[in-house]
Amino acid sequence: YIDVGSIEPKHQPGHAHADNLNFCLFNNGKRIIVDPGISTYEVGTRRTRERSTYMHNTVSVDGQNSSEIWSSFRCGKKAKTKVIECSEAKIIAQHNGYKHLHRRSFSIKNESLTITDKYPGSADLCIHFHPRIEPLVVNEKVYLDTFELSFDKAEPLRIEEYDYALGYNKCTPAKKVVITFTDSISTNIRGV
Repeated sequence: YIDVGSIEPKHQPGHAHADNLNFCLFNNGKRIIVDPGISTYEVGTRRTRERSTYMHNTVSVDGQNSSEIWSSFRCGKKAKTKVIECSEAKIIAQHNGYKHLHRRSFSIKNESLTITDKYPGSADLCIHFHPRIEPLVVNEKVYLDTFELSFDKAEPLRIEEYDYALGYNKCTPAKKVVITFTDSISTNIRGV
């Protein structure tokens, strides 16, 4: 799925996350690229981290959130997402959550998904994998089960560990890839 909506509802966005332009990938009902989920509603660093932009499959700028979140159920300034183009094979959207607009396009061609992120300056692209997925990195490409992820214009990628929420107060370790880029990056996801 692809999230190109703004934070809702406007009158009480307490459950909202700073996750504009987030996406997930499923294959035959199996979760591959996932939303890490929520393991607690208690005020604290875990709740704040789980709602952060860095814990979603989108772009984080200078470690900041695209929307202002705090406490357990508070949301201040909210990034607004605007869909620029929407067709069967392509979606382009942008949000205003940072100093400059973050624009992301999703396009499908020849059984391949290409995601292009544009942000004027330096940013981090984060992609979270389901706990059963063990990413294999070879020549700056990431292999997962039956998929290959490749990136253009990126600094060396790094694999980090994160906590995937299994339920209330239950987490398990999982892996994510983080790529620092400047101005733009394209991610190609194709079956192998």
